[in-house]
Amino acid sequence: MIATTMVTAAVCSVSLAGEPEVFSDAGYEADRAAAIEQDRLHLVYATASWCPPCRRMKTTTWVDESVESWVADYGIVTALDVDEFPQIAGDLGVRAMPTMILFEGGEELGRTVGYQSAADLVAWMEAGRNGEELPEVGPSPMPVATDEERAEQRASYAEQFAGTHANDAAQLFAEGEFADAAAELRRVWPAILDAADPENEYAVGGYIALAEMLARSDEASRAEIAGLRDDVENRLKSQGAQWHALETWVDLNMVLQDYERVVAWARRIAERPNGLGTLQQFEWEVLVAVQSTEAWDVTAATLPKPVSKLALYFGTMKIADYMQSGMDLDDPMILEFVLRDPVISALFQDDDGTAEREVVRYLETYASDDMPWQPLFIKIAHDVGKLRDDHRAWIDEYNLRESHADILEGIADD
Repeated sequence: MIATTMVTAAVCSVSLAGEPEVFSDAGYEADRAAAIEQDRLHLVYATASWCPPCRRMKTTTWVDESVESWVADYGIVTALDVDEFPQIAGDLGVRAMPTMILFEGGEELGRTVGYQSAADLVAWMEAGRNGEELPEVGPSPMPVATDEERAEQRASYAEQFAGTHANDAAQLFAEGEFADAAAELRRVWPAILDAADPENEYAVGGYIALAEMLARSDEASRAEIAGLRDDVENRLKSQGAQWHALETWVDLNMVLQDYERVVAWARRIAERPNGLGTLQQFEWEVLVAVQSTEAWDVTAATLPKPVSKLALYFGTMKIADYMQSGMDLDDPMILEFVLRDPVISALFQDDDGTAEREVVRYLETYASDDMPWQPLFIKIAHDVGKLRDDHRAWIDEYNLRESHADILEGIADD
């Protein structure tokens, strides 16, 4: 979920007792200032005590000698607990944990979301240090936890939720009584929602993480979590829109991989006043659901402008898929089919050219020499009124008049 509150980050200090030594204990603002003054890279690591990949990185990546050595030479690492400092996390646009954001001179170079191995993290940071453009990248494969590690993790949940509404559910989870834990969590969820601070968008994140762990435990627990999702849906219908209830409903659908429900909801919301603003807060979830169900019409209909990075990712992948599939793009029927693909047309919706430049950069980087993407790109840009002189220059540069005359008919003379 994308942050809703954009505020100036307050000066803070973070208590990191027992944390990996690579983490600074000076606080976000102090670390930011020190990195700028010392001409070092500043890595902000957005984490949460309830986040399983974060816990895994704490015992692997952050204590690896290669990471410690790189940070000692070139960087400063701020570990930012999103529950302790939700305003700073919101200001940084953190929407999932763990997120690592790399800064140079106070300017963001790039970010990565999900578990990162030591080797992948060092390679990513080193690319930033060398001035390479850093794309938003996905997670590394996470090492498989042992039975002992799983037991320790369940015990840590019991400690984390001690004294909260989920105290008994977390204790049952630690004892391996998964179905009973899920039923108890379902029972107390209304109290969790009633107590949640509406100004803190991460207020129910830990509880949702516990629900996800239970849903993955066994079928009986999964059924209870599905029932919890339905309970929250009924609450929304009877009491009206409530932020944390809506967040719970969307996130639990993602946990249960019930993407059709999310897509159907996105279609309904898009037709309401201010509906796009609501969908923007759940952009990640909507796009994952769209990709999983191939409901690409939702992308064009619901995404705010400019087109999101995720839409760019999906769209450029689809362009590449079309060209790698062996389709004869000179065939008018096939070309029309490709051009009518709503996710591809959505790439050209924004007015400032951001999406178009990102598409070109992606294709120049990843398209092979035997996959000529320029004719298709020129045709799409022409048909949506986004064709520029530098696009036309490709026609001569790549001798496209001879190789793709049918696609480019009438374009060169515009």
